[in-house]
Amino acid sequence: MIVPIPDDIYCYEHKVWGNFTKRQLICGLIALAVIFTVFIPVFWKTSNPRLSCFLAFVVAFPVILCGVWKKDGQYPEKVIWYQCRQRFKFPQKRKFVMSNLYEIIQRNQKEYESAYEEYENKEQQKKKKSRLRYFTSLVQKRHGSKQHPV
Repeated sequence: MIVPIPDDIYCYEHKVWGNFTKRQLICGLIALAVIFTVFIPVFWKTSNPRLSCFLAFVVAFPVILCGVWKKDGQYPEKVIWYQCRQRFKFPQKRKFVMSNLYEIIQRNQKEYESAYEEYENKEQQKKKKSRLRYFTSLVQKRHGSKQHPV
C-alpha cells in the first residue's frame, strides 16, 4: 500500500467528500445556485442556450475560483482584502527615492579637492608670512644696529 505524503505538511487539507475539501464543496454549491439563478431567466428571455450558459459561467467563475485557486497559500478573497487594505486603508507614505552613487562620488571628490585647495592656500599664506617675518626681522636687526646720519 502506497500513501502519498506531501512535502509540506501545512499544505495538507482534509478531504470531506470524494476528493473535495469542505471549502471546495461549499463554493461548488454556491456556484451551482448562482448558475441556476442566472441560466434560467436568461434562457427564458433569449431562448439561446449558448448565451445563457456563457453568462452563467462568467457569473459563477469567481465563486469557483475562490474555492480552488490559491496564491502564496492565500485564497483570492484574502488576497483582494489585503490589496484593498494596502491601497486604501493603509496607503504607502514613503516615496521611492533613488540616489545616484556616481553623483555622490563626484560631489565628494569636488568637496575634497576644494578643501585640499583651501588647505594648500592656507599653507602657502603661512609660508609667505613666516618668510616675511623672517626677512623683516633681519632688516630690522641690520638697520636697528646702525644709525644713519640725517
